[in-house]
Amino acid sequence: HEETAHSFFSNGRLDLKKGYWEQESHILVAVTKEPRRIKIEITDPWGRPVAHLLLDGKAFTAVSFAERKVYVGEVTPKTISKVFPGQLDSLMIWDVLRAYPSLRPCHHTVSQRADEISLVDDHGKEIQILDLDPENLQPRLVSFPGLTTRLAFAGFREDGGILYAQEVKVIQGELNLTIHHEKIVFNKPIPKPIFTLEAPPGFETADLAALNKKRPLF
Repeated sequence: HEETAHSFFSNGRLDLKKGYWEQESHILVAVTKEPRRIKIEITDPWGRPVAHLLLDGKAFTAVSFAERKVYVGEVTPKTISKVFPGQLDSLMIWDVLRAYPSLRPCHHTVSQRADEISLVDDHGKEIQILDLDPENLQPRLVSFPGLTTRLAFAGFREDGGILYAQEVKVIQGELNLTIHHEKIVFNKPIPKPIFTLEAPPGFETADLAALNKKRPLF
């Protein structure tokens, strides 16, 4: 299914929970695979902007409207972890937004338990573990040995022959981020101006590497 999605745009609801703390937002996403570009706009329930994020190749720009700051840096695991919850890399972000897990390059696969597939490297080390729904064999939980972040997928639908999950959850300890996809449109032209992000007037520019956050930027 993954190879058939070259671009997409979507909108939906974003729920962020940590312990008793909970926050709900709206999310608008536009993504192209080649070149790899990801634009995310997050607004509060009243439509006011919270954060705008742009990953364009190796360039990463994040606008925080609460702080009136524009953070600029490179796309690295360290900068990604400062903005997004959990231990996500750029491919995992694609999986969350695409609403379907992509398979990591591997040497072979094994199945040690019913309804579970492990992707293994040439040293016999597990790279990725997929827990499958026994009814339809769709991936419902994806984990990565060595990482504490897991991705959960539920409510699969199809658009133009492309499967996607209506609900995607990033699980990181007691922190849960859930995207409820209301609509995803695949492989339609996305205008280039969508993938621009200009600093609003009066916003300060700062180094993304210097960002120190206990919670995601949004």
